[in-house]
Amino acid sequence: METAILAYLAAHPDAADNAVGVQQWWLPRRLIDASLHDVETALAAMTEQGCLTEIRLPDGSVIFASGHAKERDDG
Repeated sequence: METAILAYLAAHPDAADNAVGVQQWWLPRRLIDASLHDVETALAAMTEQGCLTEIRLPDGSVIFASGHAKERDDG
């Protein structure tokens, strides 16, 4: 699953979404049955590894983006 997420981000480097969006839009058809729990686990691991950046929005919700997104924002 992590490889699929990285492939999506390679094709869409400015993508950012919550776990449900990642589950529905970022994963290939072969992972269509992946549970939300599995997606959240992968996102957490990838964030810890620095592959993803976790962005907390003003309403408290969280979205995920490429780990390089923060570098682009810092500029």
